[in-house]
Amino acid sequence: MPGVEADAVVLDDIGGAYRGTKAMLEAGHTRVAYLGNVTSVFTGQRRFEGYERALAEHGIPVDPELVRRGQQDVATASAAMHELLDLAHPPTAVFSANNRNTIGALEEIGARIRNRSAVPLPAIVSFDDFELADMMPVPVTVIDHEPRELGREAARLLFARLLDPTAIDPAHQIEMPTQLRIARA
Repeated sequence: MPGVEADAVVLDDIGGAYRGTKAMLEAGHTRVAYLGNVTSVFTGQRRFEGYERALAEHGIPVDPELVRRGQQDVATASAAMHELLDLAHPPTAVFSANNRNTIGALEEIGARIRNRSAVPLPAIVSFDDFELADMMPVPVTVIDHEPRELGREAARLLFARLLDPTAIDPAHQIEMPTQLRIARA
């Protein structure tokens, strides 16, 4: 939280989002949409920053038509994906800022497949893994991390602070790495 001096263990949100978006751009996608949290969510801000950076490095401006922010659950993410797929020029890839948005996007893609929609289906980049990600009807590239290691690091900081509150003064922010798992088409 802004203005609060406290230890924090966070993910490399910017770098992960950047690498995920960049992977889609390097695969030839030029219309990469964004599905993400409300702008007040810290991780949502950072992940959008990584998305923007990858587009900028490839000379592609952020297209507001392709950006959907504010989805906090599967249902609203599915509705946002519905809007994106109904565009005159739908995206060929989608960066999804969390697994709830990814599941919502895949829910809408599944509906299109069942209805035999003629709209080409986009590739998906998901920040966060989810069960059965490797078995989806479209390729899903995953930006993954080690949640147990994140928890261990947070516990280390907490216990160090409890044992000697001045030993690690001031507050520390530790950024944990992410890994990119490219989907097999």
